[in-house]
Amino acid sequence: MAKLLRREEVPESAEATRVEALIEDLANQDVSAREKARAEMLKAGGEAVDPLSRAMGDPRPEVRWEVARVLAELQSPAALLALVAALEDEDGSVRWVAADGLISLGRDALRPVLEGLLDRSGSRLFREGAHRVLRHQISGEMHEVAAPVLAALEHSGAEAAVPLAAEDGLDRLRLKEAERRMRRR
Repeated sequence: MAKLLRREEVPESAEATRVEALIEDLANQDVSAREKARAEMLKAGGEAVDPLSRAMGDPRPEVRWEVARVLAELQSPAALLALVAALEDEDGSVRWVAADGLISLGRDALRPVLEGLLDRSGSRLFREGAHRVLRHQISGEMHEVAAPVLAALEHSGAEAAVPLAAEDGLDRLRLKEAERRMRRR
């Protein structure tokens, strides 16, 4: 019988191991060394997401900023959770880069941001980051999903209003997704 491996026991690919080694270069004072490390990580593509996601816990804000930048540039749905979590980073520049990455992912970022609002509505930092991301969803086809959540985020009692609005937004999103699947048939 095969032994089931826990996630931390799953051997990483050579690319992921290489990305782990490159992460330290993101703290280098030499701009060209950081640029080279970012470029190499981007070449690794999806293989870079797991080690980069773990590096979002680095105590150095400059490393978290660089990591968020690479995750954003990867434009990978696999990076969504790390970018959503970074909306609550203590460093404003990290939050900004994470929000940019989520904005660039468009509609794919909507569900994880709304789910994040369910769990983190008590965090002013997270609400601010989510507001920035959702503001970019307001003009498109997701207007009816994002608009009520934005209104709740702008409400003086946002901490209490946001979870209800986010749950309603998730319901609306599920309905839109079901409608889209029906049209494809």
